[in-house]
Amino acid sequence: MKKYFIRLFLFIFLSLSLYFMKFHNGLSEDSNDWGNFGDYIGGVCSVIVAIFAILFSVKVSEICNSINVAISKDEQENNKREKCIDRITSSYEDIAKLFSQYNMNNENNNQISLLIKSKCRIIDYYAKILPQPTTTEECITELRNKAHSLYNAPTSGKSLEELSEAYTDFMRGLFILEK
Repeated sequence: MKKYFIRLFLFIFLSLSLYFMKFHNGLSEDSNDWGNFGDYIGGVCSVIVAIFAILFSVKVSEICNSINVAISKDEQENNKREKCIDRITSSYEDIAKLFSQYNMNNENNNQISLLIKSKCRIIDYYAKILPQPTTTEECITELRNKAHSLYNAPTSGKSLEELSEAYTDFMRGLFILEK
């Protein structure tokens, strides 16, 4: 930005120098000479100033566009982050509900087991693509590992408890980062 102002000053100085070199008789007391001088400066400098104003406007526009792009990317990342967290939370809640139904209804245990596995896969997928920085990498890894454990043993109460602890740590990490 400074270089534009320096160039503008140099062009104005150059145009004044050329005028005084051509008409080096000193300062005139004739108003016609001053009128001619004003016309010369207005004609030369207004074009130069207009060109620099256009360049300055283009530069400011580029800066504003780059800021808008950065803001848009941040908004997209935040939206993706929110979506991932919502999917992880809803899948975790669904697993808890399905797990409570597992022993009550022996006829549908295989279907419930398959649903628990699918919810574990959803948790794993969204934890894997969760934009950073969201929470510590350890919390995400732990959540994914516990989802894998429950996937491998969908009826194990211990696996559900471990997943619950990992989910709690994950959410606690989110809460700490948002402060």
